[in-house]
Amino acid sequence: GLLALRSFFSSGLPTDSGRQASSSVVRDRVKEIIAGEDRQKPLSDDRISDILRTSGIIIARRTVAKYRGQLGILPSNCRRVIV
Repeated sequence: GLLALRSFFSSGLPTDSGRQASSSVVRDRVKEIIAGEDRQKPLSDDRISDILRTSGIIIARRTVAKYRGQLGILPSNCRRVIV
C-alpha cells in the first residue's frame, strides 16, 4: 500500500531553548504525568500545560486537551475517583 510521506514525520513544539520537541514525545510525557497524578485530585489540562512549561516545553491547554483525547484519556472531572 501507499503511505503519505508526512506520516513518517511528527510535528514539533517549541521549547525554551529554541529547539523543537517531538509531539509524540510530548504525548508520552502527558501520559506519564496523568499516570502519576493523585486519583482524588486529577490534574486539569491547564495544570498539565503548566507542568510541561516548567520542564521547558511551550504548550497550550488546548493542545494538551487534544493530545489527551488522542490518547483516549478522559477529562479530569471524569478521572476523579471518589472514596
